Amino acid sequence: MATLVASIALTEAAALRGDAEAAVEQLRSSVKALTDDAGARPDVAVRLAALALSAVADTTAGLRLTGDEAGAGRWAATADELVELARHTAVRGEDGTPQGPEGQAWLARAEAEWVRAVSGPDAAAWEKAVAAFDFGDTYEHARCQLRYAEALLVAERREEAAVEAGAARETAVRLGATLLLEEADTLIRRGRLSAAPKNPDGPSPLTAREQDVLRLLALGRSNRQIGEELFISGKTASVHVSNILAKLGAASRTEAVAVAYREGLIAPE
Repeated sequence: MATLVASIALTEAAALRGDAEAAVEQLRSSVKALTDDAGARPDVAVRLAALALSAVADTTAGLRLTGDEAGAGRWAATADELVELARHTAVRGEDGTPQGPEGQAWLARAEAEWVRAVSGPDAAAWEKAVAAFDFGDTYEHARCQLRYAEALLVAERREEAAVEAGAARETAVRLGATLLLEEADTLIRRGRLSAAPKNPDGPSPLTAREQDVLRLLALGRSNRQIGEELFISGKTASVHVSNILAKLGAASRTEAVAVAYREGLIAPE
């Protein structure tokens, strides 16, 4: 059990560092250590394969951004190996029967990461992964939502992307998942998405307190000054400012105010 838990943590850690080679090596050594004398691979192999595939997909995405298609292509065989491991494990399991909802969810993520690695984000694959993790794994569900939002953005389905990114961000805030929150904010700002769809005839995407903070932002107040006027701490004011930037898809305080004026969220004084 210790080996199993460590294998998940170490593979995940390598993936979060962006070290695809280390993630793949950790996967291989973990599966080898956990394979029984009869040659049955551990059920957790499907999860490890999905995690390693995420690192491979991140690496190939980075290579494509620099125009290095040949470099990205060199990871294709590794991606194929990992997705086949996930498929074999999820379909047959340790005792020869298909895995349940959790195993099938990890398989869906592995399939989506595999497509991302070999050709780029695919909205249909990530939609399936999001639905699969709806069985109760809130964190993984949110991670898949963020990937789904990325794929929707590539497909120029911006309104849907904003909804998924916003939902993932809300979960990250609720869980205190710092890294996921940073990824969500980066995607929202890079894609110029609003974390909540803006409807000129509907309610504001901002809370009442965020509206108060936004009004003071427009007057050029600092976080400390905002805190003093609203009787909150400067740190709390900073959190509200970050939320406003994310919801409006703004990269700076000045841009957030400009967007707010344009969207009619505040009126010039």
